[in-house]
Amino acid sequence: MKPVLLDFNSHVRRCIECRATEDLAMGKQPTGGVYTALTSLAAFLVANPDCGPIFYCVDDGVPDYRMKALPEYKEDREKKKARRTPQEQRKIDSQLSLADEMFSLLGCVRVSKPKNEADDIVAELVRLFVLAEANPVIVSSDHDMWQMVRFGVPVYDPREKRWIDEESFQERSGVRADLFTLYRALSGDHSDGLSGVPQVGEGRAAELLMAVFGDGPLEGRDLVGEIVKYLRAKKKEERRQWEENTLLAAAKVRRVMGAVDLTARWRSEGYGLLAEEEVWGPVPVPQYQSFQEFCGRLGMNGVRSNMPRIYPPFVRANKQTLRRFA
Repeated sequence: MKPVLLDFNSHVRRCIECRATEDLAMGKQPTGGVYTALTSLAAFLVANPDCGPIFYCVDDGVPDYRMKALPEYKEDREKKKARRTPQEQRKIDSQLSLADEMFSLLGCVRVSKPKNEADDIVAELVRLFVLAEANPVIVSSDHDMWQMVRFGVPVYDPREKRWIDEESFQERSGVRADLFTLYRALSGDHSDGLSGVPQVGEGRAAELLMAVFGDGPLEGRDLVGEIVKYLRAKKKEERRQWEENTLLAAAKVRRVMGAVDLTARWRSEGYGLLAEEEVWGPVPVPQYQSFQEFCGRLGMNGVRSNMPRIYPPFVRANKQTLRRFA
């Protein structure tokens, strides 16, 4: 079996927020997103019967080093919240909390750490499972998770309903998997508040990285330093404006890379974000009756009426144990 690392805040929050506008406009509780999150994951488990158990990774703040390096981090999300009334935002947040409890009742393993995002937890689980040869897979629509593909961990995007892996990575992203963090620092990502280098979009970033690094090995190389060296070797009058901008922004690119690289902390001596029992302990038992009663109390009739479609895939996936990998 392949452990499923679910980026809970990416998948579930996005489902809730996508449906919330419609539900709230009709004067309804925004429950449609929870239903969508559960049914889409159940469909994934049916299509991939070798996957399980499910570890759902939950945001609990942002690491201090990331906020210090990027004060503008996640600004776009805060702007979206500001466009809603406080009451609407409370309703959306309450749905996320309810979904959290529902995943627990379905026998999924909840993993969270103060001052860490779900991305950080997923990355730490990848590190541990890859070391244990447990062959994990990630479920997330967040491109941050694409950083894990270079470790042989495929990412399933539930929104696009397709996989990205080592074979398809360059075709999908435009760059090598081991250059993806640098690529994001250059081109930017507005969903995370990463502005990128002025006039350097995805195409120009990919062009620059191919010109500097090609297919060569990267280990031990100063990636930003080599870009600077490459651009300075050009005559000043031959540099295009975006290339000049890249030279001027070299320090910023280094700062952004350090903040968004989910593997940066792995190189710290004695690093370990999760205790052993949080990973290798027994998987919770799914609670059918409690799950049904919980949905009934909340008026989630769509989920209750689709129990034969939702519940069995979670039970099958979560009956697996990881003790054999310990």
